[in-house]
Amino acid sequence: MLTLGEGSLPKAEENYDISDLIRLWIQWPILTWIGGNAVVFVVLEVVRRKIYAREAAALKAAAAQARGDASASPGSTSDTVLRAHAAMLKNWRGVVYGSTSAILGSQQTLFMKSLSELLKGLLTRGEFDALINPFLYAIVAGFVVSMVFWLHRLNRGLAEFDALFIVPVMQVQWTMLSVMEGIIYFEEYREFGMVDGLIFFASLFVIFFGVYLLSSGDRGGSPDGAPVDDQLPLLDGEESWDPSDPTTPRIITAHGIKDLDANALEKFGMLLSISQVEAERI
Repeated sequence: MLTLGEGSLPKAEENYDISDLIRLWIQWPILTWIGGNAVVFVVLEVVRRKIYAREAAALKAAAAQARGDASASPGSTSDTVLRAHAAMLKNWRGVVYGSTSAILGSQQTLFMKSLSELLKGLLTRGEFDALINPFLYAIVAGFVVSMVFWLHRLNRGLAEFDALFIVPVMQVQWTMLSVMEGIIYFEEYREFGMVDGLIFFASLFVIFFGVYLLSSGDRGGSPDGAPVDDQLPLLDGEESWDPSDPTTPRIITAHGIKDLDANALEKFGMLLSISQVEAERI
């Protein structure tokens, strides 16, 4: 048998009409939160662009080293180290990208909660005056804009980054910001005790630490730090070839066009043959 004390009973769900929601939107805590998010969004976008520039410079230097370009000094960093550095920069760019996406994308939860309260009042309490209030349509527009922005950034992130990396990073930050906004908007922080606050902030720390592990971990790169899709399969005794030769066969990968010589093409053809045989057996 489970016995609940008076303090253990769940609190009755509070109903909000349109005047309550407008009042909550103009409270200084939520206005401070939104203004702070706007500033952080601009700063992180600048940081993301700077990281991208450094990443592109590292990849360009690595390509020059790999070609033995005369512009690369003899004592400069090897192309393997440069590619590893570029991969690390790309990870951090993904974290910043996820942050900027979640800052605006997480607003859809707050807009949707406000919209659901308005619809509940309309359907259950007959508050039809909400239909002529501009606040309702502002909430709908905010929800649509934030949702479209989030879906666009998510699809773009899947195109630029590894899905096993960018999806958790974006979703974790989206969830964290959504929870924070709900706590601030509905003033639930006023009911926080010391234990509640400690547990909440400890959970935030765990989330940040998990994102850090995702951003700094190795997700399928080669042992020397270069991405797998930047390395071609080589056979024993295979010699190098000139990638600048326009007659060199090429293959399209998720990260661009790769050059293949005769041996690599032979191996690629063998793989296709094996895959065809396995498909026919299935």
